[in-house]
Amino acid sequence: KKPVYHIKNSQIATGITGTMGLIIFALGVENLITNTLNVSSPFVEIVLGLILLSISGLLLKKLI
Repeated sequence: KKPVYHIKNSQIATGITGTMGLIIFALGVENLITNTLNVSSPFVEIVLGLILLSISGLLLKKLI
């Protein structure tokens, strides 16, 4: 079997791979925001976070 099919059939391997991908993505976003001088204010980050949470909540509500 090919490795992709082996990972798709294993819930543990899929969970670990997905979790690592999410962590690496979050670190990349954090580094991007830290390097952007205009966005590095804690208040701006809080507002951006709340906006993203509300958008994701609206998208989830639309899917359900």
